[in-house]
Amino acid sequence: MSKTRVNIMLFFLCLLSPNIMAELYFNAPLTKAYSQVMEMNLSGARTITKAEFLKNPENQLTEFIETYALFIEIAINQKEEKYDSFLEKSNLLLTKLEREKEAPLKRYLMADIYMLRAAIKGLDNSYFSALLEVRTAYQYTTENLKKYPGFTPQLKMAGLLNIVFGSVPEKYSWMLQMVGLKGSINKGFEQLAHLQAEVLTGKYSWLTTESLVIYQFCQLNYGNTQEYLTSLSPNMLKLQDSLAKTNAIICYSAVSLYRHKGDNEKIIKLLESNELLKGYQKFYFLDYLAGEAYLYRMDNKSITYFNRYLQEFRGTHYRKSALQRMSWYYLIFDNQAKFLEYNKRILTEGNDLLDSDKKALKSAKQGEKPNKYLLKCRLLFDGGYYREAEAVFLVHNPRVVLKTEKEFLEYQYRMGRLYDEWNKDEKAIEFYLKTIENGKNDPSYFAANSALHLGMLYENRNERDKAKRMYSMVLDLDFDEYHNSITQKARAGLNRLEN
Repeated sequence: MSKTRVNIMLFFLCLLSPNIMAELYFNAPLTKAYSQVMEMNLSGARTITKAEFLKNPENQLTEFIETYALFIEIAINQKEEKYDSFLEKSNLLLTKLEREKEAPLKRYLMADIYMLRAAIKGLDNSYFSALLEVRTAYQYTTENLKKYPGFTPQLKMAGLLNIVFGSVPEKYSWMLQMVGLKGSINKGFEQLAHLQAEVLTGKYSWLTTESLVIYQFCQLNYGNTQEYLTSLSPNMLKLQDSLAKTNAIICYSAVSLYRHKGDNEKIIKLLESNELLKGYQKFYFLDYLAGEAYLYRMDNKSITYFNRYLQEFRGTHYRKSALQRMSWYYLIFDNQAKFLEYNKRILTEGNDLLDSDKKALKSAKQGEKPNKYLLKCRLLFDGGYYREAEAVFLVHNPRVVLKTEKEFLEYQYRMGRLYDEWNKDEKAIEFYLKTIENGKNDPSYFAANSALHLGMLYENRNERDKAKRMYSMVLDLDFDEYHNSITQKARAGLNRLEN
């Protein structure tokens, strides 16, 4: 998945419960402060917590909210220099919480803190250390569920962990077994669905934002995406779109949803309507997403938004990717000089820790120049402009404008994806099967992703045996690109069918 860092942050946007206890409780100001953190009004939240600390310095919730605010500040701004200070601050808070009386809120908060620590260590590429933090969060969560089964908010963490662990590719399952972790995708979705149902009744209304983001993230990345998209009610979409106007995290989640729905115009509308209120932390990545959205419809506003992202965001993630997409725009419109200019910048700006940046750097180093017809078809498809994407190769004969067998393999793959999302199943199956046959020995992801999406197509048609064969084929293929994410989704598909 290309947006890994952003998705890491979304994993750990967790809620506090307003249970009242001796020295660990919510009141109206702290509830408001937490809500402001979730809306990225970090300065407003800190003003409240400072005042509350003076009134009751023993209530550790003030420090928890401040710790959460620091986490969001670090994650959004990629402030690597603050990683250690966050770990120190969170460790002190854990020590204080250990002294609190036994209650569901205590273990709930501690599990949240360990997950935030795991996220920071993941951002710092300390993956095994992060896994140990996750194990501790898992232990607190499972203990809390056993001791307080009626504590519904705990289902958020339990559901998330069940889904993530249940979808880990088999080749990596030994790592989970080694540290005592296990999961079940179906159980996880049941837990998150139960939590969301409770939230929608108003019983846990303060969980609205978190339950929406986490449940939707898991459905789009680990569930039956098509089934989920068709199940969304107009009221749920209306609620999400309303929150997205001022809540940057909800806006990001909504963009992901509408991208899966192939509705790029809705994405542009959402991003244009999102308002950065005074005192709120800017989520710079929304500018990157706006650049992509305008690129998908071949609009030169994409250059404006990518430039804004490069100029205002001080971190290093997605810089190479942004530069590559700017070069694509100029390639499509036959501006060779600009294409070369931005390709050259890829070599020196940003880092290559993320998949998207890695691919941009690899392409620039190899001096690759994409076939502009394939590129245009791909970008129009990504925006949901299916008729226009199909027209690219109706106007231009693929046997004439495509120069290599690799390009023709990509053409077959792009057509399969196009007709699949366009709900033209028979044409999609035809092109997917051609891609698998011609690309099964190619190191690219085209054959594997074709088998994955063909499995999803068969699953949605309730052709379970065919779906299983396709998901199993993904696990058998040898390919380099997007290997972890594709095999993880295939394993999740097999788990759904087997259960």
